Amino acid sequence: AGITVDVYNRTSAHAGPLRDRGAAAAASPAQLAENCDVVLSCLLDTDAVRAVYLGDEGFAHGLRPEAIFVEHGTFDPALATEIAATFAASGAHFIDLPVTGGPDRAREGTLTGMAGGDPGCLERVRPIINCYANRIEHAGESGNGLRLKLVNQLLVSEHLVAAAEAAALIQQLQIPHAVAERVLNAGWAQSAMLARSLPKALNGDFASTGATLGGLVEVQRLVAKLAAESGVRLPTFAAASDAFAEADHLRSEE
Repeated sequence: AGITVDVYNRTSAHAGPLRDRGAAAAASPAQLAENCDVVLSCLLDTDAVRAVYLGDEGFAHGLRPEAIFVEHGTFDPALATEIAATFAASGAHFIDLPVTGGPDRAREGTLTGMAGGDPGCLERVRPIINCYANRIEHAGESGNGLRLKLVNQLLVSEHLVAAAEAAALIQQLQIPHAVAERVLNAGWAQSAMLARSLPKALNGDFASTGATLGGLVEVQRLVAKLAAESGVRLPTFAAASDAFAEADHLRSEE
């Protein structure tokens, strides 16, 4: 898109293909922050975000006045509020902007993002983010992007388990797969996860999507924490989470 890019990755080798295409490599998050007016990151979990943003060589040690930091990972909303306050004290800005759509939509430039933080800062970086996310919704104060993403992951979790249960029942009843897919995707049962997951389950296509089981289990803990803090009961989500926890346990034993 004609934008000058510096890169940093906690695993240096992962940045290699970007360096090969002309990106400048930083030795630490602090150095990256010193070099850039806009920093876009997508980290694994709450611990990774805390280390990269607030750790010994984190972004916080290289802040430029009026620089804008955007985090696309899914992590604890309370940490987003903490980072935003820390950066504001140094004249920098932080936006939590988790995305949904997966690797395929990232490559297509059609991710959807939900943002928490200053709307003016969001507008300043929107043209850059539009290179890979063509729909960005402002959800309110710092942390609200993450809170909405956790609601999204609640539904993803429930819909994935529902699709798996439907696939198991279709196979046991020996209903023609193509007929089942056409019918279930034509009415009220339809969901994006059903359309994506049902044919894969029925056809035994279990190739990796790039999303890890353990990562989703960690996010489900954040959903449960958010619900508990909000005083909202989520019995359907609890049942879906149990299914993922069992699957993660079986995977760890392999």
